[in-house]
Amino acid sequence: MYLSMKIVSYMKKDDVVAGGDIALSCAAGAWLGVDEVMIFLLISSVIFLLYSIPYRFKGTVFVPMGPALSAGFFICLLRVI
Repeated sequence: MYLSMKIVSYMKKDDVVAGGDIALSCAAGAWLGVDEVMIFLLISSVIFLLYSIPYRFKGTVFVPMGPALSAGFFICLLRVI
């Protein structure tokens, strides 16, 4: 994830993903295990897309991804338990 963040940031000439998002994703992946990581990322991405649409219509450039990662982690955690 860190490498993909650096590549996209270099291409866009701007910070795209913050380090906290990567740390949260890594911690969630370590907690959930290898089996659930892809589902966690998929659910988090869908949640992020859904809740970032209103921000984009308002013209907001920066939309935090942390809440979507937390919600995706919580959903996957409920699935595991």
